[in-house]
Amino acid sequence: MYFHNEEDGHPNYGYYFLAIRHSKQRKAMKLSLKNILLPALLVTASEGAYEAFTDNFDGPSLDEAYRQEGLQDAHLGITDGAYFLTDERDGQGTKITRSTGGEIDSFRNEIEFVMEPFRLLGNPGTQSDFKWKMFGPDGFMELVLNSFGKLRLYHNDSEGSSGNITENSDIGIVDGDRIKLIVDYDIDTDKMEVTYQINDDDPVVFHSGGGISGRVGDLITNFVQVEMFKWNNSEVTKGVVAVNYWNLGAIQEPEAPAGPLVLSIGPDGDGLEFTWRSQEGKVYDLVSSTTLETSPATWAPYNDGVNSSYENIAASGSGTNTLSKVGILGSPRLFAIVEKEFQPLLIENFDSLGNLSLPAGWEASDNGEGSQWQVGTPSGVNTEPSAAASGVTCAGINIGGDYTPSADASLTTSVFTVPASGATLSYSQYIDTDFPPQADVGSIVVLSAATNLPLVDGDVALNIEGTSQEWTKESLPLPEAANGQEVRLQFRFVSDNDANVFAGFYVDNVSVVPGT
Repeated sequence: MYFHNEEDGHPNYGYYFLAIRHSKQRKAMKLSLKNILLPALLVTASEGAYEAFTDNFDGPSLDEAYRQEGLQDAHLGITDGAYFLTDERDGQGTKITRSTGGEIDSFRNEIEFVMEPFRLLGNPGTQSDFKWKMFGPDGFMELVLNSFGKLRLYHNDSEGSSGNITENSDIGIVDGDRIKLIVDYDIDTDKMEVTYQINDDDPVVFHSGGGISGRVGDLITNFVQVEMFKWNNSEVTKGVVAVNYWNLGAIQEPEAPAGPLVLSIGPDGDGLEFTWRSQEGKVYDLVSSTTLETSPATWAPYNDGVNSSYENIAASGSGTNTLSKVGILGSPRLFAIVEKEFQPLLIENFDSLGNLSLPAGWEASDNGEGSQWQVGTPSGVNTEPSAAASGVTCAGINIGGDYTPSADASLTTSVFTVPASGATLSYSQYIDTDFPPQADVGSIVVLSAATNLPLVDGDVALNIEGTSQEWTKESLPLPEAANGQEVRLQFRFVSDNDANVFAGFYVDNVSVVPGT
């Protein structure tokens, strides 16, 4: 057995084994934080004892853990997943306050909000401050954003100093911007990092370090607060803030870099056995070449004459993958394991389509007896589902009505290639048919892409019947006959000539992924 990595020199061996990794840059996704649900937790006393929380303000009313302070009329309440509050000309400020438990460990405090109106055009605007505060036994610390669009970090320490830690800085906001503020505090160093982000721009570090004469931790241990404050008592427009999201919890540790694949090889009868470290969410190719004149990234998946190719091998889930009895072909040969991001072979949720429109490459056919597969929005008519399994639309037989007697209708997917190692079909299913043993049934079979005929031994599921009364999630391995083949899946529904008819067969969230 010989293990070799890319930094070594090329050994003079008949077989050269190495592990390489392909990384793909993740595409940035624009996602409003108020749509992210994070679990609330309580860190135990042994860990530092602070009450963590996540609030998406999806209502209908404010959580009872908050205190509402200031004029109650200035608390506008929850609308469309955000908590609204404004300011008043009385000098009190309008506040929501929440306890953090009195003791604290390292933490992340983050908030996302939209202000409109706030700056307005010209001077003085709304003459408002948005204040995001943390309080401890010795004082408080706050990030203040004023209606001139300037941000500052301020502290008041009864046993130390007071004043701005970071002076007023124009951060370039306009009314309606989505603003995110983050404070990361490290109890071991008693330092913090303050970051702001506007819409989907890159985050900007506003402050890093300590910056005060006393302990930072003494100013942030008791409670946290949002305040709208009118700093001029003149008659001007009220500022309004909509708080989308607020989270206090553990600092998000950066994802640990993946360890080496550590490919190893050994004899296995007349063939070879390959073993390597694998990760969930990745797939692997065993690639091969007879020369090192080209990069392993360009090598083709290996074909030993038994398996069509060793391609798109899913992670085993145990942390280790093994290929056994891999045949040896030809002259001395080089091998590599290539790690790739997981990609579904087929995926469709029907939600990007208009009603009655099939996905590209999909086909519907029937025998002309009045039943056909459709894409649409079910509404609970008769015994059909009241909604799609997720999203708005799904595929089903005669959406909005029942199937007919003597029906034979098929829905066939676009073409995809099943890796030699196999694949798994996952989908959501709603079934409502005449009671068994009547012959009103659904089925799923694998078709050859070349002939559009069922593969021999290509059945995935037969005799799908009954009354589910709700959507169910199904996961089924594709038959071995499909391995290494270009195929299509066919969802089929047939009924007998009995007049007892019901909703039939519905599917949603169809996906096929490598591995079984």
